[in-house]
Amino acid sequence: MTEDHTEETRNQEVEVHLTVKLPHEPGKIDFPVSSYTTIGEIFETLSNLPVTQQNSNFGLALDNEVLGDALPLSEFVDLAADKPSLTLVLKQLAYNEKLAREHISKVREIASLQLPAYFSPMNDASGVDAGASKLFELKFAEAKLEEKNENEEAEEPESPPHVTLTEEEKARVVAGVQSARDPIRLSDFSGSIPFTASPALKSLNLSAWSPVSVSNKAKGDLLYLSSQTIEGETFHITSHVSGFFVNNSSNTKFDRSPKQVSTTNGKQKFLKDHSLLALLEQLSPLFLQTRVKNATGYSSIPVESFAVPSNGFLSNPWLVQKPSKPQPDLGRSQSNFLQGGMDGADLQRDWNEEYQSTRELPKTTFQERIVRERLLNRAGFDFATSAVRGAAAVVRGEIEAINPAEDPSQYIYLRNGIFYSLCVDAGQYVESGGDLAARAAANKDLAGIRCLNRLDLPEVYHLCTVIVDFCGRRVICQTPVPGIFNENLSSENDGVDESKPFVVYGYDDDQKVLRNDEAFGKKLKPVADAFHLKPHHAWTRGGESSAEVATSAEIKGMKGNDGRSYVIELYRTTPLDISFIENHYNPESETSYPHREVTLRHEAVEEWWRRQIGYAVKTETERLEAEGSKAQEGEEAEKPNIVIDQTQFTFNPDVFSLNTPKEAPEEIKADEAKVREISKFVSEVLIPEFVKELENDEAVSPIDGEHLTTLLHKAGINVRYLGQVAEHVTKRMADLQSKQLERKLEIAEHNKKVDEEEKEKAKKAAEEENSEKETSDKESSETPKSEEATSEPSTESTAVDYIAHLASLQTLRMLLIQEMIARSAKFILREATLSLPFVFSPYVVAHFANCLLGRKLNPNPEISVDEELRWAYPEADVSFSSWSSESVLKQIESIVFKKYRFQLPAEWSELHIRPIPLLREISKKFGIQWLSRDYAFTPEAAKSLLVPEGSKTNKKSKKNAQPFEEKSTAHNVTFTVEDVVSLNPVVKDSVFRSTVVEEIWEAGRVSLSSGKREEGLALLNEAIIIYEQVYGSIHQDVAKAYSLLAQTYSDLGMPNEAVAFSRRSLRITERTSGIDSFETILGLLNTGYFEQRANSLINAFFVYKAAVDYWSFVYGEDHPSVINTVVNLGSMLQQAELHKESLALFTQALNLSQYVNGSDSVISALIRFQRAQLLTLTNNIAEAVKETKKSYLIYREAVGEDDKVTKETKNWADQFEKYLKHTKLQEKRQREIEAAELKKARQEAAALQKEKANGKKSKSPTVNSNPAIANQSVDDIMKFIEGKAPSKSKKKRGGKK
Repeated sequence: MTEDHTEETRNQEVEVHLTVKLPHEPGKIDFPVSSYTTIGEIFETLSNLPVTQQNSNFGLALDNEVLGDALPLSEFVDLAADKPSLTLVLKQLAYNEKLAREHISKVREIASLQLPAYFSPMNDASGVDAGASKLFELKFAEAKLEEKNENEEAEEPESPPHVTLTEEEKARVVAGVQSARDPIRLSDFSGSIPFTASPALKSLNLSAWSPVSVSNKAKGDLLYLSSQTIEGETFHITSHVSGFFVNNSSNTKFDRSPKQVSTTNGKQKFLKDHSLLALLEQLSPLFLQTRVKNATGYSSIPVESFAVPSNGFLSNPWLVQKPSKPQPDLGRSQSNFLQGGMDGADLQRDWNEEYQSTRELPKTTFQERIVRERLLNRAGFDFATSAVRGAAAVVRGEIEAINPAEDPSQYIYLRNGIFYSLCVDAGQYVESGGDLAARAAANKDLAGIRCLNRLDLPEVYHLCTVIVDFCGRRVICQTPVPGIFNENLSSENDGVDESKPFVVYGYDDDQKVLRNDEAFGKKLKPVADAFHLKPHHAWTRGGESSAEVATSAEIKGMKGNDGRSYVIELYRTTPLDISFIENHYNPESETSYPHREVTLRHEAVEEWWRRQIGYAVKTETERLEAEGSKAQEGEEAEKPNIVIDQTQFTFNPDVFSLNTPKEAPEEIKADEAKVREISKFVSEVLIPEFVKELENDEAVSPIDGEHLTTLLHKAGINVRYLGQVAEHVTKRMADLQSKQLERKLEIAEHNKKVDEEEKEKAKKAAEEENSEKETSDKESSETPKSEEATSEPSTESTAVDYIAHLASLQTLRMLLIQEMIARSAKFILREATLSLPFVFSPYVVAHFANCLLGRKLNPNPEISVDEELRWAYPEADVSFSSWSSESVLKQIESIVFKKYRFQLPAEWSELHIRPIPLLREISKKFGIQWLSRDYAFTPEAAKSLLVPEGSKTNKKSKKNAQPFEEKSTAHNVTFTVEDVVSLNPVVKDSVFRSTVVEEIWEAGRVSLSSGKREEGLALLNEAIIIYEQVYGSIHQDVAKAYSLLAQTYSDLGMPNEAVAFSRRSLRITERTSGIDSFETILGLLNTGYFEQRANSLINAFFVYKAAVDYWSFVYGEDHPSVINTVVNLGSMLQQAELHKESLALFTQALNLSQYVNGSDSVISALIRFQRAQLLTLTNNIAEAVKETKKSYLIYREAVGEDDKVTKETKNWADQFEKYLKHTKLQEKRQREIEAAELKKARQEAAALQKEKANGKKSKSPTVNSNPAIANQSVDDIMKFIEGKAPSKSKKKRGGKK
């Protein structure tokens, strides 16, 4: 075989049968792997498999030689063989102290004494019950789907299949419908952990005899441990270079010699093992039994419900149960030693070098890109978790500043290779807004870093950055530029030492100097091109000197002493929003916008650029086509290439900055005009388009504030435009209402004309009533004589559209105002806690919540700060305790106008404050976790929650009412300080996002669209695997990928697979985004749809119901989409022939629609008509006639008499009325027959009595309006009315005969 052929074979992925020989039972293990798999990946797999997890310190040997972790299997396997195979030997290795500590940590994890080591740094970011779940409460039933040929085309069924529910399932549905009528209770919406493992040991920790003395280290001792088993026995264990054994030490006596221990057969034996896990199994029978019990418990629930994320944060629920009491465990306090050693050196990491060296890894092959992106993502997330811990310590005052002589607001901190600074103005933003401008710039800087992450440019390096908002402070966490603390600041040396970092590009020395190193400028050229920046001249402060730069002069280029070129302060990668500044920023005005540091979003600039390019291409194409048409006939014209000069669509990011020349050249004026155009593009184009898109009844209206801001950001609209968007929505609503009124007048006039025509037709029909061709003449009389006579009003937009649009816009406006109020509330909390010690924050939060949300219970609440805290911090400003409801409302009103340029409407505190949704929004934004209980926001609610002494209540109500009775009633307030369970950091990171997985995903979609089904599905499933490799199994991006995969399988007619993937996506989303997040609600809707398509009606019902419950919780029952979902639930129960329950849901939907859309809206008419059909199925024909007539009258007024829907509804109303009359006539005849029979019977009885004989007692016949059509469907009833016999029931196709 040639060398080239061998190399080619190695580059192909082949399945290899791997055998690993073990030094313990079962002796060996076999499994298939890819030839791309490395030795290190096999090591990780063996470390996690139950049969080999006891090993942590081992190597994989081939021919008695331990192999390196980075080597792929293709190096050792004959891939050209028919069935490639490989046999490796697991070789146990000698321990050192570091390896022993890692092994002990792993055993503690397996014994359920601690979380995995990689998860422990997240403790400061994870609050109480992080990653809580409620999905496991749904209890999914097995799908009832008929088998289908895989090659069969996916087709929508003409009618829903008949569904039969068991009695148990029917009982569940009935209970679910009844609970839907119950009022919303906060205590019902807190999640929990689906399964908590029991510790397999009482304790496992370092004993009091550690650390090991120097003399014993020479004998091989590494650590001394103490472990107490569940049986209650305590063992002292020696960690030795050769393994672990029980020694003769006690709590008061040290003896390192091996100890004989009684075994299960009663014999004394020296116990020693290479694995501590195996040793403990020999010491404690319950150790293994408990682990088996835990494994059984975990196996009963999906892995996504309990798996710990490796590369992502879990969601912190804002509503939590009372925290459980901690269990004593000395090992918890020793975790830092176990992970970092005696001096913590193992925890110290050079984050910048680690991240930048990972970026420099090769990325020429597909496999190299996957490895590189996985390591980048992991390094970025590890940095984020460490940064959050440090930032929390900074806020709590646990880290010393490295510049203690400065003002406390200017303190900077350095810990574990991370640079921390408070986000305040250090003099750079004095003229543009101070600290608030600095906070805004920090956000924009992070956005710029995220963009650079996506670009992944080779020669330009950026710093790992995380922003942490915690109790009013914003902490910027960054890796320092290498050597920045050794910078030579001496002005005596004119020469520049290239080994020292300094600014070589952009502003320096408080913008008095502008540097433009030519070599560095060339490296920034790709950055400028990506952001569409124009090379331009920039001026220093005061406009004294200028230099040409490729990017904004605010962006600094620095040379690290590691030789890398770093770019920092990326907040000016988009232009200033000059239109907003000129209209709303005036520092001399009290109502001015707070700062001038307002820039456009990257999405807005990108959209503007895309449209400019599109217009230029179209113009050039039309020009070339015009020129081509002039060419002589018969000449073969060469196809021209369309070339667009993209430089004409670049912009100068520094125009309108405060550093301007004294006399602006013409070029600057042209640059200003272009930036002004981009600025107006947001307010004049993007905002109207955003509102128009959301008013469409096919679009899902935003669910909550987070959903709203996500949609705004995707559209390129900054949050500061919330007020302008609300004003545009208000104007649009007024326009639609005006058009709706005009439409109604037009329809009324048209109906009048139609009525007159109908009278003429009726008169003519009466005259021809006796003719021979009565039927023909009647049909002729109903035929329109002219278009003018029967023409309908304009159908460009109907009343249906107006009503649907108005409801969507009303919802949008409500959310916009609520979001402005919530953000203003966060601002007040931030300012109040900014200068206070951390321990005062719960008092601020509780008092503010009482003033804003509990004002109806007590408009003047009081707060009493703990005297011990007042003594500990006598200088603390507790002026917040003087807040009242009135003062808080005034603050919010003022802030909303300043920050969002919106004047809250009159009575806004009554109309736009929904206590539960607003409490949720504020809590999620500020990082508050509240105790899950039913809070009283009004005096009426307070009375209902009180439990009279001696009264009998069920356990649930007593449990919910007791906390309020004990706490809130005593203080006469809604919230107490004890209700604030935790305050957690709100984190914004810049973790690297994979691009290779997106490319594979897109390739799979392209294959599917081109008809290559198997290839497309294979690529999509491969992409899912890589998603999990890069991000870990529990991550938001993985959840989104599973959701898209579920939709793909559903589109391909594979509902079972769609359901499986959708459930998996939903479980991950619930834990990473929150049980009541908008992503989870949308995921519930999708899963419900897939369950319904899979014929799992019981599952679909409860999934949809959960979506409705959460929707009502986070917004309110009056969300338009809630109505649609309730109608869908009613239709599902109708399909299952649960007509009573279905009718209850349609009634609920009708009530909601009348509240949201109006009682005279066509949507309400449609629901009313559907309800009428259900009434016929329950034999309530009289009520069905009333409902159908009401529906008809609404349609007549809304869309006109000639509208198809109006005619159909009128026809149904007429037929129902005929049927009702027919039924009444039958009943009358039946009564007459019964009367005659009764009379006859009495006569016969009298005659018999005369003959002195006993007569038979006649039974009254059962009254039945018409047995032939009883219990028939609506369609059968209509056929009977029209003179057709009802159809006989047929056996289902393919069913039992």
